[in-house]
Amino acid sequence: MKFSFVLAVLLLNFCFSLEAFLIEKEIRTTSTYGETVKKVKLYISKGYEKEISEIRQRVSFHPQKFLPFLPQQPEGKVQEKIQKSESIRVFREGKILVYMINHDKKFYTKQSLPGRMLIVGYMILFDCSRGKCRINENNIKFTNEFRKVGKWKARKVIQRANFLGKSSETVSWLTKESKTLIDAERVRVKNIYIVIKNDPMVANYINDLMKLYEEYLNKYGVAVMIETPYEQGKTVEIIRSVKKVNVPSNFYKLPSGYKPYGNFIHERNY
Repeated sequence: MKFSFVLAVLLLNFCFSLEAFLIEKEIRTTSTYGETVKKVKLYISKGYEKEISEIRQRVSFHPQKFLPFLPQQPEGKVQEKIQKSESIRVFREGKILVYMINHDKKFYTKQSLPGRMLIVGYMILFDCSRGKCRINENNIKFTNEFRKVGKWKARKVIQRANFLGKSSETVSWLTKESKTLIDAERVRVKNIYIVIKNDPMVANYINDLMKLYEEYLNKYGVAVMIETPYEQGKTVEIIRSVKKVNVPSNFYKLPSGYKPYGNFIHERNY
């Protein structure tokens, strides 16, 4: 009898579960102020994403780093903070619903964002004028330099951007060796497409952009490490692992009994 009950529960979980990709990654930011390490578990399914993260921050203040003419003083006190967060993204035609969940106080905040915000990064890679997209060779350089990132062989790619008169340069390391990671990226991009396919601002080129990005994935692969320098430090995002998993059918639902948090719930229109 006990065995039959356990088997029934397992069958129910199997029948009412969703396929997902689980990507584990680390985002490390170093600066003159200290270091922040964010460890992320990102679940990606058709129409949904869920991110569970832990942020460990070490902050210190050394006056000589900012005012070198000051007399030498003892180093400032190092403070360490640990913060956990969880968010759910629901992809629907025309918008993305983003829920930020606070488990300690059992509430959530909700925000609605237009999907076209998600393709801003692609506009650095591609030029989509007159309804036809192509790789923007002014902004991206594919090198012949390779290195091992985790267990994957990856190619160095340099991306340049110019915003408000300031230029920046990001180094991405792309791999074709992980079919699972590339399939996860395909699902993520399809989620974006669900949102923006009928957006009049991008409708004249979005299908061509999706086709070109698929060719890009097949030829170059997906980023397993991204290095972004800035004025006072550097951020390095690196993927540690990726695998297929099954999650419960309510995995992307808000926890029962959680309440919305007042003024932070709003719709944003652009």
